[in-house]
Amino acid sequence: MNALIAYVLGMLTAIMSLGKKQNTANHSDPKTTEESNPSPRASGAVPQVPPSPQNENKTAEKHNWWPKKFKDWVEILGVAILLIYTIYTIKLYYVAREANQQTRELSQLQNRPWVGFDSGITITHPARFQFFPTLGYTLLLDVSFPIKNSGNSPAFRAYTLAGIVVVDDPKDTKMRLDLEMKSLCYGVEANSKDGSGSVLLPNGKFVVQSGAGTSVSKSTTEIRRVWLVVCTVYYDSANNIHFTKATLRSAFPSGSSPSRALPDQPLTYMPIASFEVENEEAN
Repeated sequence: MNALIAYVLGMLTAIMSLGKKQNTANHSDPKTTEESNPSPRASGAVPQVPPSPQNENKTAEKHNWWPKKFKDWVEILGVAILLIYTIYTIKLYYVAREANQQTRELSQLQNRPWVGFDSGITITHPARFQFFPTLGYTLLLDVSFPIKNSGNSPAFRAYTLAGIVVVDDPKDTKMRLDLEMKSLCYGVEANSKDGSGSVLLPNGKFVVQSGAGTSVSKSTTEIRRVWLVVCTVYYDSANNIHFTKATLRSAFPSGSSPSRALPDQPLTYMPIASFEVENEEAN
């Protein structure tokens, strides 16, 4: 690109220099005073008053810019064509660069690992509660789920953690889920950097066994929904870090009724039969 701009500037400089040389050549043969201004007495001509030098300069300035020869027109046309060609070439350069960038990004996406859920989540141990008079309730839940690399290259140091969230006020759901996800992803990234995790070849998978727990306020009297958040971290062959984040919500059979969490406590909850994916994102 810099060479092309330098070439255009060189052409314009050469054309301007050529015009200056031609003007110099046209006025490089001055005549003597006698040749250019013959004496009126010698020629017998009637003396005339010469035009004012100021008027001559104004007239010259008025017409100097206008091309006088066909060659001048050709030079102007050449400069215009060169300018158009330069603009067109610059445009083609940026179009080609953008196309190359898109091709490179597409190639990276097609040849990188993609790690995420392979199938549903299995509840390996039903929900169970504990109560502490000063702290409130604790909900414990054990789940397992397979993680699979569906990409075309190996994933390194793949590590996964899961956590559960109970929200008292539905308006706080998004905030609580975001906080739990950030905490989980911070933990899996730290463990992966320390060397923990697995190598997943293309189409390879492993099963995550996770026991998760969360606290529940002692003022809570009913739990209708339990949220499960899962964060997976892994690295590609270029040592770029990637995250897969998923949010799942508990589901219960239609017609189910609440169950008491503990015999001597007022807290009730809806049965947790399975989890459904609410949102999943990957980078």
